This record gives sequence, structure tokens and C-alpha cells, in this order.
Amino acid sequence: MSGVRWRTWGGWLGGVAFVAGVAAWAAWTPYRAGGIYEALPEGVTMVSRHVGVAERWDDIAGNPLASGLARGGLGLDLEEMGAPGEAREWLEKLTGRELALAWRPGRGGRPGAWFGASWLGGEAQRLRWQLELFRVEGYTRLTDWPGHAAWRVDGLGLDPGLTLVIAFEDGLLLAALSEDPLALGEMLAARDGHRWRLAESDEGFRAFAQGDDREAADAVWVSGGGMAEFEIGERWLGGWARVRGGIGRGGASDREPRGENGGADWAELAEFLGDAACAVAVADQEALEGWAAGCGDARAAHALRLLGRLGGERVAVAVLDGKYRGSVALGLMKKSGLGGLRVPTLVVAGEAGGGEEALARKLQSALDSCNARYRAAFTVRPAGLAGERRVWTLESAGGNEWVDALDLEERPACTLVGGWWVAASNLGGLRQLAEERAAQPPKAGGADGLDEGLAPGGARAWVDLARGGKAAV
Repeated sequence: MSGVRWRTWGGWLGGVAFVAGVAAWAAWTPYRAGGIYEALPEGVTMVSRHVGVAERWDDIAGNPLASGLARGGLGLDLEEMGAPGEAREWLEKLTGRELALAWRPGRGGRPGAWFGASWLGGEAQRLRWQLELFRVEGYTRLTDWPGHAAWRVDGLGLDPGLTLVIAFEDGLLLAALSEDPLALGEMLAARDGHRWRLAESDEGFRAFAQGDDREAADAVWVSGGGMAEFEIGERWLGGWARVRGGIGRGGASDREPRGENGGADWAELAEFLGDAACAVAVADQEALEGWAAGCGDARAAHALRLLGRLGGERVAVAVLDGKYRGSVALGLMKKSGLGGLRVPTLVVAGEAGGGEEALARKLQSALDSCNARYRAAFTVRPAGLAGERRVWTLESAGGNEWVDALDLEERPACTLVGGWWVAASNLGGLRQLAEERAAQPPKAGGADGLDEGLAPGGARAWVDLARGGKAAV
């Protein structure tokens, strides 16, 4: 009798263990750091990676660049997709912890395809069961790939001809958007090992995937072009780039990332720019050398090398909008007395390495290099003060260059800001900024801390997309 009870208890315990094991399998799938890259097939030329998309959706949907790309490239309305209700609930489920988006251009008569992979963990199995066991409007079960459960998703308002197909695989949601309804098969074949994965066929992407530490919320890799890390905000796009491949060919460096005390004090330049800039970028000298080596245009390569020599270890570029804009009036516009065209003011800055007299000599040496190359006669001359700072403007010795047709306030100008030389595309914008800085403290802007930890061969950029778009118009 006791033996029967033990067998009964053993059966019950075995059943409970089995149910518990199934529940644990459905509820928990160990996170794999490279999971979202596992199913990307060879032939992909661009990959972007995004962390915590659901939590940041309102900022992403309100970002002019992100929403414009989604609407123009994919036919998707990000605000509509994140509207409160059932749509938002599914968005939060399907974007998961992190996701990767990839583009594979058309080839051999086949249309291009967008691929997506998001890490859902145990949620992937639960969603698969939900679609398997219940009829969910907008999801149609497909049988094109034996051994894989896939669904066609309808009702998203996609452009005519596009088909979205999804599948759930070992903690992952895989998706393909293409005019080819079978494009998802490329991802499934890559994950099953029946075709080359991108990480196996492209050394640059393999380095990107292995080095992706998720410190940045967003990152992008482009075949032959390198990678960039950034963060999408509602009105701005801030980021930094590591130059590789066809963009940067300057070779590896043994230098460590710059510390707070390396070279000129970045805080001086950031304070001078304040909130006047709608876009700021900084590049390491090695990045400029790499770009010059990979540039196919001789004039652009010469300009990059010259800028690298002038700037020391770092070069910064900024765009000033609003009241800091300049104006240009030439030809009939100038003769008729009409106001000039309002244009953004471009600012370029580098490490000065000396005082005002040393800066004047440095500028003239750079101009002499250009004059010898292009048979010109540019020179600089003092143009008084801008605020409390001495300024120089560009002119020509013969008075017959394009710059001589500009009014003084419209001419390129340069000044010294702490350990930095700061050149602007027009004296008027530079003077306005310098006078304001002399009169009142600046507000914080996008340049603050932008160069912190800048790695050799690296570049960083920050853009206020709303202001930047207006400045470009």
C-alpha cells in the first residue's frame, strides 16, 4: 500500500516539476548580449541599435529626423503607433529591452528589405503562444518556413506593396518589411546557420557588435563607413562617432582618450558658444587625417589636413542661428540696396597654442599654403575689437578676390578665446556673440562636455534638430 502511495506522490511531484519547468521556460530566457544581431544576414549595409525604445517613444516620435525617416522610408506614423490604448501596449511588448534595425539593399532582381530584431526574453514565448492559441485581429499565420512560426501583420497603414512578417525565436522577435513577402526567410536561414550571418561576412560589423557596450542609447553601423553612437531626444540629436573603415584610414593609435587636462580647456570654448549654437561637433586630429586619406576630392583632402595642422589635437565646428546669423549681399542685390540673404554663421575652432601675435602668424601661414596652391593672395588684417576681444578679418592683397566684394561685417573673421582660435564665416555673427559674452554669462548649450573622453580617431556631434532645420532654411 505504501508503495502505491509513493508512486502516486512521485507521479504528482513529477507532474508539478514538469509544469514548473514549462512555466520557467516560458517566463525566463537568459539574456544574450549579441542576440539581436544573430539573425542579420549577409548583404546588410546599415544596422542601428536602440535601447529602451518604449520608455523613450514619445521623445523619438517627436524627433523631426526620426519621425521623418519613419514616415518617408517606412510609411510609418510613429505618433499613431504610440497612441494610448492597445497600440501602445503592443508597442511596449514588441520593442522589448533593445532592438536592431537593418537595411539590405535590393539585389539580383529582389527588392530591398528592412530587418528588425528585438530582445523580448520570456515574453517572446508567451506572445507566440498567444498568437498560436487565440485569433488576434491583424495577424495571419504563415506556413512558408517549416519549423518556424511566422505571422503576416496587417492594418498598420503601410505603403501599398509592403509586407510585414514576424516570427518569435528563442527570446527574439524577428521582423522583415519588404515588397518581397518571403524576406523574413533570409533572417531565419541566417539564424539556423543555412546562410552567412552579417557578423561572419563583414569584419567591420563584427567589431561593432562585439564592442557595443550599450553605454549609448542608440548606435549605428554603416558598411565601409564606420559607426556612431548617439541619443535621440524630442528636439535634439546628440552623439559621438568612432571613425573606421573607408572614412577613417589613419590607422590605430596607442594614445589614451583625452583627459580633462589635455590640450586647451574645452570649457572655455563651450562657455563662449553657450546656447548660441544649434549644432556642435568636435573631431580628434587623427579623425581629420583619416577623413583626408579616404577623401576622393583633392581640395577637400587639402582643407582637412590644413585644418588638422591649424587645430592642434582637436577641431570644433558649430552652427549659429537666430540673431547670430550673418547676411550676404552680392551683385544686383548689393547695388539695389536690398538687405542681404540671411545665412547661418559657421564657426570653426582649434587649439591656438599661443597668444594673439602667434595666432596672426598661424593664420597667415595657413593662408600662404592656400595661396601657393590656388594662386591667390589672401591675407588677414586687424579689424578692431569684438566685445573685449581682438579680431582679424579676411581680405586679399590685390583687392580682387571674392571676399573683397563683401562688406566688412560679412567677411570671415577670427578671434582668440582662451586657448582656442575661433573663426566665423562672418564678422557680424562673431561680433554679436563676443559682445554678449562680455556683457552677460552664457546659458548652457550642446557643447558642454561634448569632448569628454574623446578617443583617438573619434568625433562627436550634437544637433538641435528643430533649430538646426530652421537655420538651414
